[in-house]
Amino acid sequence: MTPNLWIRTLCAGLAWGIIFVPSAQGQQRSTTSVAGVNKDGQIVGTRTVAGTGTQAFVLKDGQATPLGSLGGGSSMARSINDDGHIVGESRTAGGEARAFLWEDGRMQDLGTLPGGQWSTATAVSAEGVVVGQSSVGGGAVRGFIWEDGRMRDIGTLGGSSSSAHAVNGEGRVVGESTNRQGLMRGFIWEDGRMQDLGTLGGSWSSASAVSDSGHVVGQSMNRSGEARAFLWEDGRMRDLGTLGGGQSTAFAVNGKGEVAGESQTRSGYVHAFLWKEGRMIDIGTLSGGTWSSATGINADGAVVGVGDTGSGEVHLFTWKDGRMTDLGPQ
Repeated sequence: MTPNLWIRTLCAGLAWGIIFVPSAQGQQRSTTSVAGVNKDGQIVGTRTVAGTGTQAFVLKDGQATPLGSLGGGSSMARSINDDGHIVGESRTAGGEARAFLWEDGRMQDLGTLPGGQWSTATAVSAEGVVVGQSSVGGGAVRGFIWEDGRMRDIGTLGGSSSSAHAVNGEGRVVGESTNRQGLMRGFIWEDGRMQDLGTLGGSWSSASAVSDSGHVVGQSMNRSGEARAFLWEDGRMRDLGTLGGGQSTAFAVNGKGEVAGESQTRSGYVHAFLWKEGRMIDIGTLSGGTWSSATGINADGAVVGVGDTGSGEVHLFTWKDGRMTDLGPQ
């Protein structure tokens, strides 16, 4: 059974590569996630520890190091920059979910927007600018940007809620927001102004990542009602197609405009892809596996992701120049 790719269509906040793998009896197994990779090959992600919740980790030279928590025992890593700064969310000793910034072995609580009860950080730029989302009271959620010790609400496209998913070195933020009609739309935010990215002809879109060159990727409904990966640049949204199936989604993009994500194949399975120079490449699966998902790509075109093996285990992998390397379970 393949993972439920399309759950992330309904909740783009899960576009960090979290894969739920049911057991043969239909019970959920432990999960492994990959959030991203930096230029030094450091990989961040989250694993479930049976009976104790989730644990954020950083993987370097084959060694996984737990990041700890804000006192509550559980944490999730969402992003890493080239300086090794990591962001995500953690439970506090009081049980609240809080956005964190991990630097030099120390995890910092970033707080919430005014009136908020919880927050989560989804990305960190090379300059240490953090973005994410926070509750603000009244059931609303707002995207935020955090810099110089201050968290700021980035607003909406006219609706009540927004979420920030990524930020680049120029301070451009992308994510999703409701508009005045209550429809979800991908956006790019710059210098205090939020721009609607539009759609591929359908009713909704969501932006997952932005490169320092300004390429934006994500997912949008097309005119046929299918969810498709897109690349947005120079004001135009491009459908990246699929690996033969009906739907696809893009999770990451580098400065060259190379895109990593996942797509349905002709046989109905979900495979990781690399899109470059106008072509979607099927990365394939680990030995004996049936599905894979690519959730990060660095400047050198190295892709990271997760996939199943012939034994049913979920392993991390890296892929470069046509070669997939199994990093094992973490």
